[in-house]
Amino acid sequence: YSYTTAAGCSGSCTFTITVNTSVSCPANSTVCISEPAFTLSGGSPAGGTYSGSGVSSGLFNPAMAGAGTHIITYTNGGSCTFSITVTALPTPANAGADQTNEATCGQTQVTLAANTPTVGTGAWSIVTGTGGSFGNATSLTSSFSGTAGNTYTLRWTISNSPCVASTDNVIITFNRNPTPRSAEPRVGKAGDRG
Repeated sequence: YSYTTAAGCSGSCTFTITVNTSVSCPANSTVCISEPAFTLSGGSPAGGTYSGSGVSSGLFNPAMAGAGTHIITYTNGGSCTFSITVTALPTPANAGADQTNEATCGQTQVTLAANTPTVGTGAWSIVTGTGGSFGNATSLTSSFSGTAGNTYTLRWTISNSPCVASTDNVIITFNRNPTPRSAEPRVGKAGDRG
């Protein structure tokens, strides 16, 4: 670079301009909305800047961005884009009321009553107890069959990966009906009637 002043004096200097024409972005990713803010990295060449929803000072804040898919731009001479998908927390699980009273006397099957997930998907599992099975383990109102006299702990799990799943347990007892005692023969005395 050369220059000349109004008085006719001249000078020069040199400097280098590097233009990054090939820029690459990190891979797309998925995070839970409950995760803390984290440093964005992986853009190449290093030293560029990130911008987009939820981005501040090189950090991505899932809660600030909100649930959904967000397009992030990495700029370093040129630019590229990638996405971060933020998933919402699953609906808090409610497995319904325990079924352990006289309503299950003599029964070996009950109907379950969990809550409907508004976020995520639900599934039943057996925590304790043997010989039990579900009619449809993904139905909130599934039937559950077991063995008379057994008690089961069942778990309703609502998942929305990669967030931590929400769980709740319900206790089912299949009570046995009492066995009637045989009547003892009555020994009468002389003079008794009947």
